[in-house]
Amino acid sequence: IEKGPMYCDNGFWDTFRTSYPLFSLLFPSRLGEILQSYVNAYQEGGWLPKWCSPGERSAMPGTLIDAVFADAYAKGIEGFDVELAYEGLRKHALKASKDPRFGRKGFEAYEKYGYLPGEFYHESVSSTLDYAYGDFCVAQVAKGLGRREDYELLIGRAGNYTRLLDPKLGFMRARKA
Repeated sequence: IEKGPMYCDNGFWDTFRTSYPLFSLLFPSRLGEILQSYVNAYQEGGWLPKWCSPGERSAMPGTLIDAVFADAYAKGIEGFDVELAYEGLRKHALKASKDPRFGRKGFEAYEKYGYLPGEFYHESVSSTLDYAYGDFCVAQVAKGLGRREDYELLIGRAGNYTRLLDPKLGFMRARKA
C-alpha cells in the first residue's frame, strides 16, 4: 500500500469531460492531490485505474483517465508526479495486459487493425473511439515532456477513429476484422 492520498469510486468514462475539468478550475490543488492518488494506485497495482473503488473494477470501456491526466497536465496542474503518471499513461497506450481488467481490452487487435473488430469485442466502437482519443491525449503529454518518438506514434494512431466512420451514413459503425 502506498503512502499518500486515496480517492476512489470513480469511473472516468462520464467524468473525464465534466467533473475533472471543473475541478481544474474550482480547486486545482485538490485535483493535483486526486491525481497523485491515481499515481499511487498505479504504483501499487501496476496500472492506472479505469474504475477505482478502491480496487480496479474494470467496469468502463477505454482508459479515459488518459484524458484526465492530459487535461491537467496541459493546464499546469501541480501536486502529482508527472513522470510516473506518464509512465502509466504510456503503458495504457503501448502495452497489453495479461489481465483483462487492466489496460486496454483487445490491445493486440487495436494495434493490428487500428480498431476493435465488432465480432470479437463487445463495445467495439466505443472502445476504439476511447482508445484513439486516449492516444491523442497521451501524445499531448509526450509532446510536452519531449518524448518525440512516443508523440509521433500516438498522434498517428489518434486518427484511428476514421477507420470506423461510414461515409455513406455519416456515423461510426462497428467493423469486422
